[in-house]
Amino acid sequence: MSLIPVTLGLVGLLVACYPAVASWFSQVNQSLLVDDYATLIDHAEPDKTEQIRLAHQYNKALQAGAVFYGGDNKATGEGTSDSGSELNYRDMLHTPDSLVMARLRVPSAGVDLPIYHGTSDAVLNVGVGHLEGTSLPVG
Repeated sequence: MSLIPVTLGLVGLLVACYPAVASWFSQVNQSLLVDDYATLIDHAEPDKTEQIRLAHQYNKALQAGAVFYGGDNKATGEGTSDSGSELNYRDMLHTPDSLVMARLRVPSAGVDLPIYHGTSDAVLNVGVGHLEGTSLPVG
């Protein structure tokens, strides 16, 4: 009979520790993704300078009134863009072997998180989502 309270106590302790342990594993995974992204972006095609140029062009098209809707990849609105299919949202800031598009780093707060295309539940469960149709994070 004395084994039951000990077992229940251990199960309770494991359940109480789960959120902290799960959070720690998530942080480790995000750190690995951000480190991989930093390495992959150096070997990305097109190179990071070209990707940033295209991202600025995408942002300029948005400011001109063009709206890029998910699934359409066609600008609508009053703005004009002469870049054509070059401005596909999913191709912006893309690295070949990673789904990470950028990173959110706030050193004073100890934050370094991966940013992904889109804001689906799956994306938000693993990192920061970028809302399609808004300016890309290029500074």
